[in-house]
Amino acid sequence: SVFEKSYIGKKQNIYNAKQDTNIEKNNDKEIYPDDIEKKDKLEELIKIELKKEFHVMFQKMKYSPEDQEQVEKFVKGYLKKNKYFFKQANDYHLFVDQIINNIFGLSILQDYINDPTITEIWNIGCNHVYYEQYGKRWESPLKFKNDNAVVSMINKILAPINRKADELNPLVDARLQNGSRVAITLPPIAADGPQIVIRKFKEDKFGLDKYVEFHSMTSEMARFLETSVSWGANILVCGGTGSGKTTLLNALTSEIPRDDKKKEYEHIISIEDSLELIIDNPFTQRWETRNKNSEGKGAVTPSMLVKHALRNSPDRIILGEIRDSVAYDVLQAAMTGHKGTMSTIHAETPTEAGTRFATLAGSADIITAKEAQQMFAGSFDLIVVVEKVVYKDKDGNDIVRRVVTNIAHIVGYGADGASKLKQEKVLDKIYYQDIFKFNKTTKKFEHTGYIPKDLLSKASFENKSYDAKLFEKKVVE
Repeated sequence: SVFEKSYIGKKQNIYNAKQDTNIEKNNDKEIYPDDIEKKDKLEELIKIELKKEFHVMFQKMKYSPEDQEQVEKFVKGYLKKNKYFFKQANDYHLFVDQIINNIFGLSILQDYINDPTITEIWNIGCNHVYYEQYGKRWESPLKFKNDNAVVSMINKILAPINRKADELNPLVDARLQNGSRVAITLPPIAADGPQIVIRKFKEDKFGLDKYVEFHSMTSEMARFLETSVSWGANILVCGGTGSGKTTLLNALTSEIPRDDKKKEYEHIISIEDSLELIIDNPFTQRWETRNKNSEGKGAVTPSMLVKHALRNSPDRIILGEIRDSVAYDVLQAAMTGHKGTMSTIHAETPTEAGTRFATLAGSADIITAKEAQQMFAGSFDLIVVVEKVVYKDKDGNDIVRRVVTNIAHIVGYGADGASKLKQEKVLDKIYYQDIFKFNKTTKKFEHTGYIPKDLLSKASFENKSYDAKLFEKKVVE
């Protein structure tokens, strides 16, 4: 089954193995699965001994696998030496894991974080943990002891990145050491206790070839995007929550040219709220925004970083996500010769993406939304839409796949865009034309046959060219 193949399913098989048979049975120290109070007291005793034995180790902020092995060996040795016997082998392994995860990981959530099939985790107060696996959401039987245990874990998440969550700062964005994104909400904002949402980070970089392999785009779509990135098209990736926008942006950055033999690299600056992008280019400056402190000072906003980036002479600026008036600063960068600007925005169609971008740019109160639309149409080249699509397998089960549903050319604004497409003129409108799209009814990709002449001209100016076969009209399974 799917569960048996998962990380947690495989670990369950390990748990079902017998515990150390050399542990002598002692009726006073026999522990049943529902002996919660006895296990809590035992855990506290073991932690006291651990602090004595490994006091130097625990002063470190980061631990090695060897550190974890030593502690696990000590815990098992302590149980054997003191003749504790768990009536169920599964319960014994769970107890040891709980201690290890409380020290080195994120308590009861650690196994879900370790499981690569789980993509998102929601912790609501101390009594509710939910997770997404294979596109479906499930409730976990696991619970924290109390709200203080959740707060303790939050502090553990924030300590390495020097951030703080409290009543004055109840909303905090953070990341785990593996890059996974974390959103924290504390009371009084969170009515049901402290809350944590973890969106898992894929440690293996997902290239465009993988999208083709998983039928998330066609090979022609991948080659078109490769060429577009290589010459420096300005690209906006959009999609809904959890659709895979950042993953796709990450894949696009893999196509930025580099020459290792000649040591020739483009100068890239990436700007994110939480560092997630993995850019395979040594000439890269990675910057992260910062929230204001409890005194309301020290904030570093995306807008500040984009302005600062322009003083660092980058070849490209990559912005993790556009959420506010930083859109205006991105327009300024794109219109002042910084080709290859790429970012993501929350929207589900090219039209929505353009409208939202212009609205956010207009919120800077420097230009109107109409002027922002004109600037956007004149500076960006492509909008790429990624979406969660649900399929049925042969057994009727839902299969969730993230699919690139549109690659649209931004043709122009108003009369200019209308004339290029030979359509009726609408003054306050950005004109788009799909080059590739996914038909959700037939579950097939459609190559529309449209040739984006502006892109071909820009690519030629940069000594790049598109393969003419990419634009042949056809339908692909």
